[in-house]
Amino acid sequence: MKLNDVIKDCITLKLDGRATDGAIQVFGGNFLSEQKPVLPIEVRDKETLLWMMQGADDVHIYVASGVFHFNALYKPADRFPAARIYYLKTENLLALGSVGVFLERNGLTLKPINDAGFSKLIDDLDYPQRFSTWRQERDSEARSFEGLFNGRRKNTAVDGAIWLSSDGKCLVCGAETDRVSTTTVQGGSGLLIGLQLCSTHEAEAQEQSTLLNYVAKHLGGMVMFDNFQQVSASEALELACEALKTELDCTVEKVQDQAITARRPSGVAVIVRYVSPMNYAYNVQAPDGTNLSRVDSANHHKVPYGPDHHHPDLRKSKKKIVESSFTYGNVGMDVKLIRKMILDAETKLMVTSQQQSTAASTMVAAASKMTASIEEITQHAAHALNMANQAEALSKGGGRGIYQVVSDMAGIARSAQQSAQVIRTLDKESEAITALFRLSRALPIKPTCWP
Repeated sequence: MKLNDVIKDCITLKLDGRATDGAIQVFGGNFLSEQKPVLPIEVRDKETLLWMMQGADDVHIYVASGVFHFNALYKPADRFPAARIYYLKTENLLALGSVGVFLERNGLTLKPINDAGFSKLIDDLDYPQRFSTWRQERDSEARSFEGLFNGRRKNTAVDGAIWLSSDGKCLVCGAETDRVSTTTVQGGSGLLIGLQLCSTHEAEAQEQSTLLNYVAKHLGGMVMFDNFQQVSASEALELACEALKTELDCTVEKVQDQAITARRPSGVAVIVRYVSPMNYAYNVQAPDGTNLSRVDSANHHKVPYGPDHHHPDLRKSKKKIVESSFTYGNVGMDVKLIRKMILDAETKLMVTSQQQSTAASTMVAAASKMTASIEEITQHAAHALNMANQAEALSKGGGRGIYQVVSDMAGIARSAQQSAQVIRTLDKESEAITALFRLSRALPIKPTCWP
């Protein structure tokens, strides 16, 4: 929002220069910095300048680097640390004379001012201390609103915010209050607007069509959303279906009993339940129907900004982790968080699939090794049998074959030892295979078995 637009609206509403400056103070805090003791606002024409000069603390001509500035100056206020200057500027002497004549005809004669006089008017020497005090008070007043804005900027379509500062007082009646009321204007994105009302006027505002209309009526402003109507549940579901298809690449499978079932190409399902902005939920499920994450509006968790909350991980070990969701119950507005929930679910499924593939590969490798060990045992056994047959033949030849028999028996012993070693190794591998088969029962795969 441009400050000149605020001025234009105030003039349309016939607010005088002092009242218009008060409106600028509400919005102008967003433009202050510690280094600039002045909030300069270049007006669009001499008529607007005249409007702001009527009621200003000082009017003058200030010359800087050959440029003439016609200034309407409002001094620093208790709730606004910087001076506000509404000005027109020109280097053209003819334009200078034209504006001067226009102002004189309307009863204003301007005198030039030097740097020392200008510095005294804006009180620049004390500005750093005024700014520091103002900033601390403003941060304390708007801290909860700032936290809400940061959460909604992260999780929703909101990308801007306006805090209508009233110095810790109800914007309508001026009573002390620590309550914060908000509304969101949605176009291509969302603009969050925050202000303070006492409990009485907050309750009254909730009975109106919009918070902005309520405030405008009480402050004498223009009603901007006079024809506003709440979206029905069926209309909200239609809008949700469209957002699921266009924003989240989902196929809508069914709409039944105030709930939408949609599915991603990955097989991940998104279940949207909507009754009202105060009664809704988003569930993200695995292809087999397992709940992975959820957002809902039930008031059964203590979260800083509630009752709307987010369960980022519904696995048993992490099910109790709950955080503020900052959501609206509008899929189009809440698309950032829903998209993150979907992507997190798809990442978990991918990791699980890789783990299953690794486990299956390990089982195949172990089984292959076991088969090779069995073949080695068979070879050793055949070799031992052959050597035993040779020894028997030699023993029939008498004493001449004794030496050879002894030698062959030693060979048999060595083969037996080798076979025993292989059998011991195979026994260990069998234990590993058994453990792997136990693991396979816990994984959703069907292991291949060998005879």
